[in-house]
Amino acid sequence: MKIDLVFAICAVLLTGALLILISYVIMILASFRKMLKPIDRVVNELSGEFKPLLNDFSGMTSSMRNIIGRFDMVTRFVFGKAEMMSKGADVAAGFAQKFVKDPKGELSALGAGLKKALDVIFKRKGID
Repeated sequence: MKIDLVFAICAVLLTGALLILISYVIMILASFRKMLKPIDRVVNELSGEFKPLLNDFSGMTSSMRNIIGRFDMVTRFVFGKAEMMSKGADVAAGFAQKFVKDPKGELSALGAGLKKALDVIFKRKGID
């Protein structure tokens, strides 16, 4: 046998094997494509359902943000009033301690302050 004939037969067999392999790969890809069609349809249907779900979730989060903002405002108000009452109690306690220590001095200071306030209210002359 001639070497050219052997190369020709090998080339024909190799080409045939490649054609069979290519056709087999094409068949596998076609079946894979058929399997992906239902999956693609399910994904498309779910994506249509996820958009309204995400919109609802967005609305819920904005509502929660508004509720938390209002709650924060109320707690700031309540704690502000509690702090103001605490400061008032501190001032009253300080006044009570001073009054217990020196009642005559505190009464005279209150009287002087009341007199000054009445002078200012009624605009009497001789005010400093």
